[in-house]
Amino acid sequence: MRRRRDSERMARKNEIAEVNRTARESRTPEQQLAVLDTRLGIEMGARRERSRLIDEIENRLNAKKNLKDTSSATQNTPKKRSDRRKEKAKRYAEKQQRRT
Repeated sequence: MRRRRDSERMARKNEIAEVNRTARESRTPEQQLAVLDTRLGIEMGARRERSRLIDEIENRLNAKKNLKDTSSATQNTPKKRSDRRKEKAKRYAEKQQRRT
């Protein structure tokens, strides 16, 4: 059986994809997790997507906490390359620790 590749069908598929894309972009990470739970079941499937969404939620919450903790004087000083590397290593270690 041959697949249909007519332009009308492709146009319909592209329209549906665009609607789905805009709907997904309008949802928050919490809402997207709820959608995944209803579609696939609680904590079932989409392992990478779920971990990415959870990381986004945690980063947003940590960013809010960090904004309260930092002062404006420390934000104005430029960071050195070694400081940026240390921060990156620290973030990587935290991420690895959360996964285990």
